Amino acid sequence: MTATALREALVSIVTVAALALVAATVALLPARSHAAALEAQSPVPELAPAAVPLALQGPPTAAHPVLRAAPPAAPRARPHFPGVRAGVSASEPVRVPHRPPARLVARVRRVVAGGRRTFVRAADLREGLKTGVTAAAARVAVGLTPLASRSVAGSRVPILLYHQVAETASPAYPLTITPRAFEAQMRWLMSAGYRVISLDEFIAAHRRGRVPRRAVVMTFDDGHRGVFLHAYPILKRYGLPATLFLPTGAVGEPEFPWIRPMLGQGEDPDEYRPLTWDEVRAMDRAIVQLGSHSVTHPHLGKLAEPEIEREVVESRRRIERETGARVTSLSYPGGIGRYGDHSEVTRRVLARTGYAAGLVSEIGRNDASADIYRLRRLSVEASDTLDTFRAKVTGAYSFVRGLQWAAQRVFSDPSHY
Repeated sequence: MTATALREALVSIVTVAALALVAATVALLPARSHAAALEAQSPVPELAPAAVPLALQGPPTAAHPVLRAAPPAAPRARPHFPGVRAGVSASEPVRVPHRPPARLVARVRRVVAGGRRTFVRAADLREGLKTGVTAAAARVAVGLTPLASRSVAGSRVPILLYHQVAETASPAYPLTITPRAFEAQMRWLMSAGYRVISLDEFIAAHRRGRVPRRAVVMTFDDGHRGVFLHAYPILKRYGLPATLFLPTGAVGEPEFPWIRPMLGQGEDPDEYRPLTWDEVRAMDRAIVQLGSHSVTHPHLGKLAEPEIEREVVESRRRIERETGARVTSLSYPGGIGRYGDHSEVTRRVLARTGYAAGLVSEIGRNDASADIYRLRRLSVEASDTLDTFRAKVTGAYSFVRGLQWAAQRVFSDPSHY
């Protein structure tokens, strides 16, 4: 082992050990629920329930229409999920707690109670440390939000990454958020003075060498029907643009092969199935622009160059043929370079085949010097409180990105992506 490799290994070990200690400390601090955060921090009143589906109401009269106060809706029964308490309103986001697996907790308790050695599975220990590190990083980022707002807000553009918006948010698929949580995030962006711009606007500004201040870009990967049912009406009402990245081989199919194994029995299959081409065409192109997410959702960086080219060219050609839209950008499936989702070869193929931008799933924001074929994004997930969302948008998460990356190198399993 070289001196450099040894030094890097020691740095990773020390970083992870420090984060584990922080995680153990912050675990004792009270955590606020997502619902409490929404109540405490959203200064904008609830929208009145629409008499007809939002998608049928036509375009808004202004980019940010006036919101109307309305009484809270009566709670509806939620399909049963293991580990989710009964009687929770269907509109209430499922809070995925950052805590070690139950098996690990039970084993540690037996050790403490019996004073004897007990075998702890490596997988349980790794998962427990991983969730503790994630919780610690999130708490640190939330605490740094005011500082980030004053010091770096506006100097870089956050590109938000969503996957699914559904009433039946599943603990087994943490990339789902509820319509209520999504709308609260949109209201906060507007009330905080952020301007949501299209990805094409960002690309044009990047070419000019100067990105706009206090701007946000929104993207959706995969093309779940829940995006059409829930996210699109909210975007249309507020006049907020977003880019939807489609894996063309899945459009119109009964399910996503790479997602179905994660889901349980309670999710509404209609919300979780892929969009059809008719549904894609029904969305206003001024609101939802389209991008490529390949044909078959492979790890593009692991393919031979001709296969990469076939995936990116055929997917773009299919989207343009089906919708008449112009496709200029691609979201790498998985989006994590160290797992083989993108590489110098994929970057070269995108540039050669006429793509204007490529987007990854790695944490970060983007300024005028960002690599246009490796634009970073911030994933919005079920466990994000409104505080966490604010930390991601304002840049506080960038302060802890290196620590999270070190922890992920040790604890993450690439088969989960």
